[in-house]
Amino acid sequence: MPIKKNKYNLAVAIFLSLIFLFLTYSAWKQFSRRFIIRQRGGDIPVYVSLKGEYACLPNRPTDAPVTLECALGLKSNNGSYYALDMTDQDPTMSSVLQAGQKMEVSGGMLYITDKNSWALKKYDIKGVLKVEKLKLVH
Repeated sequence: MPIKKNKYNLAVAIFLSLIFLFLTYSAWKQFSRRFIIRQRGGDIPVYVSLKGEYACLPNRPTDAPVTLECALGLKSNNGSYYALDMTDQDPTMSSVLQAGQKMEVSGGMLYITDKNSWALKKYDIKGVLKVEKLKLVH
């Protein structure tokens, strides 16, 4: 009897693992659709170069209580705000950057297509810039 019980437990564990993997994959696909690279004429991404300062992103007005948190991003010279995706940058760069610091960044602009996205609900931003080059300006 113990062998049959072990086979049954193994089958249940494999089945539950497959369900978990399927649900994880489905959630990832759903989340990843919220960000797309806007393209121009084919498969060439639109790259931008922006100048501005490292600043707190403005919160959108909500019914929730006001908090003092500050998500840092770029306030461009024309007054628009952008979230910065700096995952491809040196990890120590974030410890060097300070609010108010002037910078020039360039990379692919990620436009948020889902109007119910947490980023658009929470922050008044134009988009998310995937930073490929970052230059501090003094």
